[in-house]
Amino acid sequence: MPVGKVTVSNFSEQSLDVHIFGAVASGLLVASGALTSGQTSGFLVSGYHEYRVNFLTVNNSPITATNLAPNSIVQIEINGG
Repeated sequence: MPVGKVTVSNFSEQSLDVHIFGAVASGLLVASGALTSGQTSGFLVSGYHEYRVNFLTVNNSPITATNLAPNSIVQIEINGG
C-alpha cells in the first residue's frame, strides 16, 4: 500500500479549505484541513497510488489538482477576492 505525504502551500490572499481524496471514481476522503494565507502543511496519505486535492475558496468555488503521487507538493496562489 503506497504511503506518503501530500504537501500543500497556500500562497493566496485568502484561507482555503483542503480536501484530499483517493484519485479513483469512488475515491474516499483521506485527509482534510484549512490553510490560512501563507501556510504550508503536510497531509499524511495512504491506500492509493494517486490523489486528488480539492481547494474550496471563500465563495465555495472548488479548484482541483489531480494525478498526484504520494510525496507530491502542491502550491496554489489566488490573487484578489
